[in-house]
Amino acid sequence: MKTVAITGASGFIGCRIARAALAAGWRVRALARSPERLPPEFGALRWDMEKLAAPAPLDGIDAIIHGAAYRPDNLDDPSQAEACMRINAGGTLALLTEAQAAGVRHFVYLSAGNAYNTTQSPIPETAQLFPANRATYYLASKLMGEIYVSHWDRAGKIPGCILRISSVYGPGMDERGLIAAMARKLAAGQTVLLRNGGSFSADMVYVDDVAHAAAVALDMSARGALNVGSGNASSAHEIASLLAEITGAEPGLIRTEPQSFEEPRFGALDITRARQMLGYAPTALREGLARTWNSLQEKPR
Repeated sequence: MKTVAITGASGFIGCRIARAALAAGWRVRALARSPERLPPEFGALRWDMEKLAAPAPLDGIDAIIHGAAYRPDNLDDPSQAEACMRINAGGTLALLTEAQAAGVRHFVYLSAGNAYNTTQSPIPETAQLFPANRATYYLASKLMGEIYVSHWDRAGKIPGCILRISSVYGPGMDERGLIAAMARKLAAGQTVLLRNGGSFSADMVYVDDVAHAAAVALDMSARGALNVGSGNASSAHEIASLLAEITGAEPGLIRTEPQSFEEPRFGALDITRARQMLGYAPTALREGLARTWNSLQEKPR
């Protein structure tokens, strides 16, 4: 049985990836700050990405899925740029160096599908990557990590696969986020006010679709960049309307502020390559939102 090391396995996405890898027949070694918090089947060991001088425990590891990242609370704060670059870019480079020394044979990097700079839709993997519109400091650091992974692959050091993931939602997501907050308000009969006409849009991808894509990419030792999204861009107003249907709320509870500026938008990703290489088939937005709402109802407030 092969063993995969997964960084970020205690997080929203990483936890689902770890379970998908286990289901696919891999032995998992989760590298985490607090391994005692993870289930025993994750085989967790203590590791902190922020401590670059501390080597990762990679003995006996066949492949790595690198999902750990530093994401500041305020994505517009330029004082966070140094930490993003040091931890996300520098940490990825350190992990690649250690992986090569340990004889790791495949490296899967979770990158950001929101780093594209184009009005083209859907957006292919060949589109320009230039994250200057939104979350620049964080996305730039993720892009730098991607460059390192691609270089290691091209230089013949470690075959690498880059998954450019769009905006992830689903069970286990942060309840302070837009989807969970809107669903709770609508179900309670409270008004949801959408800023700027509810025009903000993004490609929303269900978390288990991401986990499945990562597990398949791992199994087939995929290489190169692959978009992992839904293939459609959904506006905040569209999401709110679907949540009103799902929760049984009155549509009139959704109010919009007048549109006062051109909202930076994340476009739909072209997922043709993922469909062809991974057999990828994303969950429809309404179905994913319904599953998410069911999971929220199961949690005590």
